[in-house]
Amino acid sequence: MLVQGSTSAAVVASVIMAEALALKAAMEAAISHDVKDLVCFSDSKSLISLITGNKSVVALQGILHDLGVLSLSLSSISFKFVNRNGNLVADRLAKEALFLLQNTLFGVVNSI
Repeated sequence: MLVQGSTSAAVVASVIMAEALALKAAMEAAISHDVKDLVCFSDSKSLISLITGNKSVVALQGILHDLGVLSLSLSSISFKFVNRNGNLVADRLAKEALFLLQNTLFGVVNSI
């Protein structure tokens, strides 16, 4: 099953935090669809390294903990790095979401 979507947040501390939040939302969606075996792909090598390794970043500790708790709801889960060129659909969705957010914020600024 392939599920895709996007969301936006006005303020996110960093790109890696945005990637981690997107991964969390994807895991929550998979669990809500009763998925039991999940393979998560990301073009963020840093995020995949944090999830699969023993390192931690203070700013991401909470979200990494959430990912660990969510993974307990699954029979199996793996996290894999995929080159951005191999992940064109997700890259397009991210760019479209950013474009929509920028236009929304630009419209708000112009109406003030």
